[in-house]
Amino acid sequence: IGAVTGSQSIVALASNLASPTTIITLSVLVLAIITAVDVLSPKNGFRLLAAFVGVALVGTAMMAAVLLGFTPAALRSSVDSFLSTYNSSYSAISSQYHGPYVSLPALILLLPFISFSLPWINNAAAFSGEIKNLRRSAWMGTFMPALISGLLLAGFSGAYYRGLGFNFSMAAPGSWPSALNSIGATPNMLTIATIAMRGSPVYIWVMNLAFAFWYLAAVQQTILSISRYVFGLSFDRVLPTRLADVSERFHSPVISLLVAALGSIPFIAVVAYTNFASVFSTTALGMLFFAFVGINGVVYALRGRAQMKGVTIVSGVVTAVFFSALTYMFLFMPYYGSYLPNGSPNWLSLGLIIFFIVMGALLYPISKAYHARRGIDVSLIFRELPPE
Repeated sequence: IGAVTGSQSIVALASNLASPTTIITLSVLVLAIITAVDVLSPKNGFRLLAAFVGVALVGTAMMAAVLLGFTPAALRSSVDSFLSTYNSSYSAISSQYHGPYVSLPALILLLPFISFSLPWINNAAAFSGEIKNLRRSAWMGTFMPALISGLLLAGFSGAYYRGLGFNFSMAAPGSWPSALNSIGATPNMLTIATIAMRGSPVYIWVMNLAFAFWYLAAVQQTILSISRYVFGLSFDRVLPTRLADVSERFHSPVISLLVAALGSIPFIAVVAYTNFASVFSTTALGMLFFAFVGINGVVYALRGRAQMKGVTIVSGVVTAVFFSALTYMFLFMPYYGSYLPNGSPNWLSLGLIIFFIVMGALLYPISKAYHARRGIDVSLIFRELPPE
């Protein structure tokens, strides 16, 4: 907002808020408030998530209204006028792109970015369990989130290309004025909408602040989902059973919620003192998780336990191959963060990946051996709660 409106005071404020100390302080404060709501009232925790998404959708709708409401000529003229103050222009950037209109190898290289829509789709399956109607729960947890997410991604991409033109859209990330990149005003849908509406300060403030609630929604849905994993693993005795305790007063899994929140703080510090790219490739862990889900689906079907054996095998193979490929890309392609620009390994990222893989591999055998000494066979959980 500061860059687009030319307000140096806002730019300075944004710079101060981006200091590591401020990032950590504000992040921990937000984390504490959200976690407190989840602990004190689980129902209000889900309402808070709905509220965050609702406000974010208002900002998204305002952004979409600009991208679709402006004619392509008007949007490009607005961008051109703005760029002129930075010794650039729409045509200068647009003319930089000389690549193909469609490139399958390039599309394949972009697939890892799809992973950032997966938590919403995956967690929709977890949260749909709150719906009592089984059929509705199944639809809301599988096809609907994938369909809605896919349509939104395709729709917004189409609106962006329509408004700015394909060549400009492709060239802008590499040809955008460095003075804007340095303060975070990168070429994206929200930035372009802000540029187009820079003559209406109230509109761009409301749009940007409302859009920022997506970050709060991401935090809340992550806390709720991770705490469920912690609770489930504890209930099955893979993690200490104490973590599955539910407060009689608040009716919430207090300890698992606190573990999810407190476990986030070290990563806040890592990102604050380095940058997000330093841990970007750890996304490979999630992709590896889904690859094993696909493998398990194939094994499950081959053992004759699936109702639709053929469909389960095919979907399992596709899932395993697709997510194995994404895992490889995150780990071995330099621009995803496993390796530094000079070619040396990023040991912060790789160290975290190795740590969690080793820890995950050891959890079950350690738990099984620990409880066996107390006369408890942890493997019985697979008979008590079979996958089907």
